[in-house]
Amino acid sequence: MANAISDTEYRALGELRYRIRHFIQEGDAAARRSNLEPQQYLMLLAIRGLPLGAVATIRTLSERMALKHHSAVELIDRLESHGLVRRRRSQGDQREVCVSLLPKGSKLLDRVASERISELRASGVALANAITALVKHKRPSPMVAEINELTEALHRPGISHSGTPRKKKQAVIATWEKKACLRIYPRPGKNSAAKLRNESLGDFTTTPRVIPISALAMVIGLLCAFVALALLRLIGLSLLILRACASA
Repeated sequence: MANAISDTEYRALGELRYRIRHFIQEGDAAARRSNLEPQQYLMLLAIRGLPLGAVATIRTLSERMALKHHSAVELIDRLESHGLVRRRRSQGDQREVCVSLLPKGSKLLDRVASERISELRASGVALANAITALVKHKRPSPMVAEINELTEALHRPGISHSGTPRKKKQAVIATWEKKACLRIYPRPGKNSAAKLRNESLGDFTTTPRVIPISALAMVIGLLCAFVALALLRLIGLSLLILRACASA
């Protein structure tokens, strides 16, 4: 069973979503100030910002933009009609069409990208902090989570050291002990909770003492030696009596 999402994680996720939406909206506004549609700016950025060694084919660009093939073609058509990009056949495969930026498109992209990078450097700490809060957040182990839950339950206003609330407190402790028994003793018996409690408190009075195997073997060996010595003495005495009878 997955651990429950904490309030801290919800707040971090909400903050991250807010920061991402804010960043996207500011990018759209910056693109419009340069007489570009947001999708046009993103396509220019996709062409210019391809990974090293990648070719700006329509298939690659549609994948990077998360667009269907015909939607990517329509967008490139609009950019080409404005003199921002050009298309050419791939030298390696004539069936593929490659897209490249024209000087006008590069100039507009530089203007918008410079504004976006400056804004990101100025206010991107909040976005980075939102991501870090989610990535570096560590959830406690199930046992630690149960102990924390027990501690919170014991400190609730309704639980005190007198009357009926005390019974509630004991019920909480008994529930935790039962869960712990299922982990430590997969097949708990009637006294599993008591055994767990005794072991956790260091009380071994209810646990039978176990004699080590080496000590038990030593005791058995000494008993066998004693019996053998007694038998030898008995045999020797019998021989002496037989000799005496023979001499007589």
